[in-house]
Amino acid sequence: MVVALLAQTSSAQRGHVRDMAAYITPREGFTAHLLTTEAAARMRHLIERSDHFSSPASRATPGDGDTS
Repeated sequence: MVVALLAQTSSAQRGHVRDMAAYITPREGFTAHLLTTEAAARMRHLIERSDHFSSPASRATPGDGDTS
């Protein structure tokens, strides 16, 4: 269900999910917590899977020549 919902979102919204995954990924010099690392990996995986089901227009990024 989450994959289907993400597939209907804009590129910018999927970018926010990628940003959140990067935000919770442990920083260098800090102890990596297994659950946090796993959560970030799953978030990235959901976005990658949703890209397969999204329309080409929703994958376009602003300024890349998309006129829609």
